[in-house]
Amino acid sequence: MDERRLNGLLNEEFKAWDTRLSRLVSRLEALKPFLQRPGKLLALDTSALMEGPPFRDFPWTTLTPSVPAGVAGPHVRLIVPILVVEELDDLMHNRDGDWRKRARDTFKALWEVHQDAPAEPRALPGQPDVTIEGNARPLALPAPEQTTPRSSTRPSSFTS
Repeated sequence: MDERRLNGLLNEEFKAWDTRLSRLVSRLEALKPFLQRPGKLLALDTSALMEGPPFRDFPWTTLTPSVPAGVAGPHVRLIVPILVVEELDDLMHNRDGDWRKRARDTFKALWEVHQDAPAEPRALPGQPDVTIEGNARPLALPAPEQTTPRSSTRPSSFTS
């Protein structure tokens, strides 16, 4: 391969990597507002929502070190990843009635807190130092009554 051809291939490769890195920088820049909000981040997973106490009732501030007096803003930020919302949606159609009910109740509670702005932080009812929000990618939470029945392909002992 001659030098001119090799330089052309290297130039194309550099341009491709430059484009990829520019996109990555843009995505990271878009996350800044999400990451700069005050509070300790705690990500909820499906098993915590399905098997633990209702998320509204759990004393979330006990999981973080004490915050000095006078520090404003939420001290705990509960994050609900989009994957968790999708898994809850699947579980609402599970064959096991207890799983279905728990998933519906959890989904309904998330909907009541978020309504039309799931990616925005909302104070958890009764816990002013705790907010709950979707991850940086907006979560299109349908209203609980808008979901359609379907048969589940997941086993009744679904684990995430």
